[in-house]
Amino acid sequence: MLSDVLGVLIAFISIILLLSIVVTALTQATQATFRVRGRNLLTSVTRLLEATNRLDAGLSRTEKRKAAARVLNNGNVATVDKVKKPDGILRRVILGPRTSWVEARELAAAIRHMDSPISSDATTANNDMPPPAPPEDPLVKEIKRAEPSWCKRFQYFMRLITIGWSLIIAIGFQVSAPSLFASLSQDPARTALILGEQAEVTKIATEALAEDEYDLVSDEALDELAKQYPAFADDIAQAGNAAPTKAELLQQLLDVLPDVPERPAMVQAYSKLIDARVTKTDTSAIDSTDDAVNKLSTFGISWWQHGAAYYYDQQGGVNVSVLIGALITAILLTFGAPFWFEQLRTLAALRDPRAAAAEKRREKETELKVADDEFTLVRRTPRRDG
Repeated sequence: MLSDVLGVLIAFISIILLLSIVVTALTQATQATFRVRGRNLLTSVTRLLEATNRLDAGLSRTEKRKAAARVLNNGNVATVDKVKKPDGILRRVILGPRTSWVEARELAAAIRHMDSPISSDATTANNDMPPPAPPEDPLVKEIKRAEPSWCKRFQYFMRLITIGWSLIIAIGFQVSAPSLFASLSQDPARTALILGEQAEVTKIATEALAEDEYDLVSDEALDELAKQYPAFADDIAQAGNAAPTKAELLQQLLDVLPDVPERPAMVQAYSKLIDARVTKTDTSAIDSTDDAVNKLSTFGISWWQHGAAYYYDQQGGVNVSVLIGALITAILLTFGAPFWFEQLRTLAALRDPRAAAAEKRREKETELKVADDEFTLVRRTPRRDG
């Protein structure tokens, strides 16, 4: 029946979704640990300085990167990575003790503020951030022209990291997509167990995929706060806005605000602005990942549960079919948790009305059968004349 097929698909996607959540968390942790965004931007600015002849040809690679770092940390301001938000403003990556939004005009101004050309004996730039360059500045145009390539390079590195973790998770959890689907098709009890946990799976996925929601709205909240307190706009601009919890965002604002009577009211106003834009409970990527792993264990999937023997056949050779199955799983995991979450919601929406309709049909058939039995019983009952 179609409802049974939908049930197997939902159960299968639920497991792939939970594994994808683990991959996403590990990818994000790798990105943060190795500062992939910052390194990508540092390389990009180094090449920009070279292309605009702001570096001596005789400088070593290390000296060139130090020069680029001086630009990025000009004015003690952290700079941006090249993953764009919908409004076109560049997202920031922490490279210095303070953080803020930096646009192409501000980056161009920081470069202009450096000695040109930068030589090996160049001194560190003044810590006062220069005013943004005008939009028609040729350097601004050069930066905007180069931004797409910077973004693509970042995406390329992140794709490689995702592929690597997908392989590790698929092999480590010993999940062969074809075997898993076949198992679910032949084991109604296991499929029913997973379907019964759909609410919990959805909750885990919702929390895991909402980790960046504060990051997505906090810049809007900061902009609105600056309008409410224009006298402190410069201080507010230095507040960080990449944090998984509201408490961390508030603390980052406290760190940059001067100790003035307006400070408590400003923090309270910021809190309300965030609440107006975010509808999620505070959670951490670690908590979401732990929940996903625990739920997988409930469904009979745990780390290295079958040991190395899982990948060998009875003759002691490598089980090619199992390895290919794990590879297929890894490919599916590279699609990302958001993709599988969307598929899960779509199939669940399809299944619910069908399941309800099927249940109504069964109830009606039962009622008809009962009525038919009663009618038959009445006909067979001998009449008694009074």
